[in-house]
Amino acid sequence: MVIASQKIFVGLLLTVLSTNLHAQTTRQKDSLRRVFMKVKVDTNTVWALMDYGKIMSDESVDSAKFYYTKSFNLSKKLGHKKGISAYYSNMIFLLGYRRGDKSQGIKLSKDFEAFAQKEQNENMLSKAYFSYAITYQGANQFDSSIFYYDKALHLFQKLRNDIELPVVYTNISNIYRNQNMFDIALEYAEKARQADLKIKDTLSLIADYVNESIIYYEKNNKKEEERCNREALRLSELVRSPYRIMIACTNMASMYEDRKQYDLSLYYHKRAYELAKDYGSEINKVEFLLGIAHAYVKKKDFSEANKYLMIANKNEAINELSLERRLFLIELKIALYKGMGKYREAADLLEDYSIISDSTYVIATQERVLEFNNKLKKAESEKVILAKEVQINKQKLWIYLLLVATVALLLLGFLFYRYQRKKQEAKSQKIKLLEQENEFVAVKSTLEGQLNERVRISKEIHDDLGSSLTSISLLTEVLKTKVDSKTVPEVAKISTTSARMVDSLNEIVWALNVHNDTLNSLVAFIRKYARDFLQ
Repeated sequence: MVIASQKIFVGLLLTVLSTNLHAQTTRQKDSLRRVFMKVKVDTNTVWALMDYGKIMSDESVDSAKFYYTKSFNLSKKLGHKKGISAYYSNMIFLLGYRRGDKSQGIKLSKDFEAFAQKEQNENMLSKAYFSYAITYQGANQFDSSIFYYDKALHLFQKLRNDIELPVVYTNISNIYRNQNMFDIALEYAEKARQADLKIKDTLSLIADYVNESIIYYEKNNKKEEERCNREALRLSELVRSPYRIMIACTNMASMYEDRKQYDLSLYYHKRAYELAKDYGSEINKVEFLLGIAHAYVKKKDFSEANKYLMIANKNEAINELSLERRLFLIELKIALYKGMGKYREAADLLEDYSIISDSTYVIATQERVLEFNNKLKKAESEKVILAKEVQINKQKLWIYLLLVATVALLLLGFLFYRYQRKKQEAKSQKIKLLEQENEFVAVKSTLEGQLNERVRISKEIHDDLGSSLTSISLLTEVLKTKVDSKTVPEVAKISTTSARMVDSLNEIVWALNVHNDTLNSLVAFIRKYARDFLQ
């Protein structure tokens, strides 16, 4: 029946932190209100509004949104880019992670990414990727979350942003731990610790060791779990932070109680209680007293357990315990009464336990129903959005297909036009070639006719005129032998003229002969003519 010691540690841890934050919040509200009272509006007012939104986020999400939005509007008015970037980071963490409003977180992350790309600011872009990651982490979509954490890590490493690296490593570690992938979770937890060591952030180192101790607890590695818890305690003592020392001591007490080393567990429980007397709230004291009583019950030292339980009962803050802690208190008393042999008192408490447990169950059931209804509404909303997106995508697809079909038809029309034009050009070219061929045939026929005519004329001149002139020349030579040329000089003239006519006729015949239409024949003719002329 008794609640496990690890749950005690978590409850005490949350109680201590919430109490301290509440005290700090009250002081910060007062100081920030003074900033709002200033007449001058500048970037300091932007950061004051942002800080006030962070404080109000613990009390009311709507109030936090109001102040974040005011800071955003003022940042736009002043052209304060860092203020705009801070607005997106805080709003996405508030809505996308803490409230679990995935759609709103993704929408803001897209706006943040667009703003960062417009400004060409890689530092803002890395934070936009981080915003995507925590939104998906809050929606338990771990694959998408890891994807964007990797993108953010790449830019953080490129920009040497050592401050943000430990946070990313720790968040990735928590994702893998929630999926029971403890080896990978431990790998990233160690990376976070090394990154915090590099920047010498002792407070973050304490959280790193606590995170590693939880992983080692899940892995059942008691040696490493104890080492991490001791390191967290040592560093808490080094920074002299009573609150962190109380948390570390509670963690140590929880660890030793799980191992049934009750004396060591009591030592750290009592040490945390002594610190709570000076630095903690009344509710902190009650929680630590219950932890001590629980350890004594486990040790079966019921008298000591009863002693510390009575001290707790005298503190009025015991009435402020949550339902869960009230159930723990009743379980503790039942175990104590059984150990002391007070079975009647134990039976009476069992009835109270049943009533509170039933009411708690009813409340838890109502909360689960409400959560289910919210998820159902969200799913229906997402379904409607998805249906609209599908319809839009279908319209886009039809438009795209119509555009592709139009382009294809235009292309086919152009290709058909080109084909017809090429075909017409080829036809025209063929007709032109035929015409040229016909002209060539006609010219060839003409030339052949001319050549044949030249051969005929040459042959006729050579055969008819040539033989006649040759006869005249021979007869003249015979006549010259019979007649004295001095008495009849005309005979000599006839002989000379006929000889010249023979030579002229030979030249005409040579020119008409087609076989002499060569360069060699021309050269030979010129050589002979020149020789005769020169003689």
